[in-house]
Parts: sequence; structure tokens; C-alpha cells
Amino acid sequence: SGARAWWFLPPTHKRPVKVNGCDYLRKPGIEPPTDALTCVQKAGDVVHVPAEWWHATCALEPWSAGIGAQRGSPSIYEQNFHSLETYNDNPPLWFRDEQELKEKMEECGVMRTDDKSAGKKPHQTFEQE
Repeated sequence: SGARAWWFLPPTHKRPVKVNGCDYLRKPGIEPPTDALTCVQKAGDVVHVPAEWWHATCALEPWSAGIGAQRGSPSIYEQNFHSLETYNDNPPLWFRDEQELKEKMEECGVMRTDDKSAGKKPHQTFEQE
């Protein structure tokens, strides 16, 4: 749900200055590199970030949800996120009952049976800045 702006630089580009992607849109004088590729991801779109490419993002709406993944075996990360549940009286949705998660996702429009974006091709407009 929502929309997100993306900026990409190839791995051959020198390491860019670390900046919050939203600063490109909201702070005068902070501009993305002139050779950055950019696109706007909308609900239902898929964005693939090629290996080792630099990227920055900014949510364009007050509420945005997405799912991301990285290459490699999960065993590399050796993280036990469920251990965090013991420290939280109000655990994140991914720790809660599956039915509650489904209801919350339907409530906010992330998961709908009437999703008009289902089956559409990913947004593929890239522009050279």
C-alpha cells in the first residue's frame, strides 16, 4: 500500500554521501547525484535492486507497507527476532496470531480479495535525472 520514491546508482559509482532519501524531496540544497536513476513504486509494483547497487527510498504517503528480501541464506544472519517478543507488551504484528495479522492487513487495505492492482505489471518507468 502507498507509494515510494527510489533512487539508484550502479556499483561502479563512488560511495554516495549517506542521506535519508526523503531529504532529496524535502530539504532545499540536498540533491540526489545527477546520474541517479529514479522511479516511483506504487501499490502492487515490484522493485528489484540489482546486487551491489546503491539505493535510497522515501515513502510518499503517510502510510506505506512493503516486503523486502536479500540474497543469501537466512542462517547467515543468525537473528532470533522472536526473542524480542519477551521484551514487548504490545508485540509487532509479525509476532501475533495469524488471524489477527490477516484482519489488520485487510483493515488497512494491504490484503484484499478485490485488489484492483492484482495481475498488473510492475511499474517500470525509470528516468535519468
